[in-house]
Amino acid sequence: MLGVILFLFLHLPVLKTELQQSPVFLRAHPGESANITCCILTEIAYCSDMVWYFQQHTEAPQRIDKDSRTSTSDVAQGKNCVLKISNLMRTDSGTYFCSVCRYRTSLFGSGTQLIVKDSAGEKPSIFILGPSQDMITKMVNVILVCLVFDPPDNMSVYWDVSGEVAAGRMDSELITADGDYSVTNELTIPIDTWDKKLSIRCIAGTEYRDYSDYTLTKGVYKQTIANLLREIIILLAFIMIILSICCKTRVEKHKLIFQRTIKKNALEFKNAFRLQGVVQGLEMFSRSLDKYSGFHTVKRSVIVDLMEMVLSNNFVGFEGELFRQVAGVAMGAKCAPIYANLVLAEWEMEKVFPTEYMKQFAVSGELSQFITYKDEFKAANTP
Repeated sequence: MLGVILFLFLHLPVLKTELQQSPVFLRAHPGESANITCCILTEIAYCSDMVWYFQQHTEAPQRIDKDSRTSTSDVAQGKNCVLKISNLMRTDSGTYFCSVCRYRTSLFGSGTQLIVKDSAGEKPSIFILGPSQDMITKMVNVILVCLVFDPPDNMSVYWDVSGEVAAGRMDSELITADGDYSVTNELTIPIDTWDKKLSIRCIAGTEYRDYSDYTLTKGVYKQTIANLLREIIILLAFIMIILSICCKTRVEKHKLIFQRTIKKNALEFKNAFRLQGVVQGLEMFSRSLDKYSGFHTVKRSVIVDLMEMVLSNNFVGFEGELFRQVAGVAMGAKCAPIYANLVLAEWEMEKVFPTEYMKQFAVSGELSQFITYKDEFKAANTP
């Protein structure tokens, strides 16, 4: 408990320390001197405890060491501490801070901004920064920025928009690393007003600059639509090429499967005829008559019996001996072509047309011809 009380006794005075720094803003010319004051409102810290820092642009603050151009208060136990900078240069422009450190606690003043600029007779430089392309494309409010370098003291910056005065929004002053001083003023214009192609001028004191790099959102919108349409056309063409390749690959795949299936079925058909002879051929012949002939049942039965008689009693003479044909039909028989057509027609209906390859032709309506030869067949699509 005693330790806590001792800690508060030592640190509370420092926590209450206040540094009042003045002035907030200071302008000077090269070769002149500048005084910055920092008042310590406490009984604990004195000018001998004070350290001064200088920050230029966005760099980290740097401690100021005494040299031929900088000096501090001579009264070590004083409360009104002064930093004096002699023979000012443009690079001395920046922000100055006073600081005291007691019991491992550092406090800083509010800062003094020093601007070192040439004589007042020099004209300020004015630049207008237009809206970004992204801002125009998205069709949001347009923002213009007027950048004024080395403005005179108490100079006002405003806009003239087609004869109407617009105050804009003044931003904080900026000091560059080279000591250049500038101020900015932002002007926000609604997108529908922007498309009227206004006359825009930024005025700084007696100087001004007109904005000329005008880009309408309508033109950007049309260009964006044209680019989008061109990209869509290219994408669709690419998709069509991919689909064409995929379809061709798929057809070739089904065609290969079809060819393998037909060869397999043809081999099975051939082997079946060798093993079963007339029986399987007559069954297929009978089914074809049922589908295509329109004959009465009795008449079809008679035709089948007669065909069986022909097939079963076909003899061939060879070297004085007679041989009976047990499979197929004699090519010289008059009924052979009719029998072969009907049997193969039934085989095609069972083995060829149910394949996936032939189904695709049938669904698409592209199949115009299917030609069967005595030892092969061909399918032709519509040109």
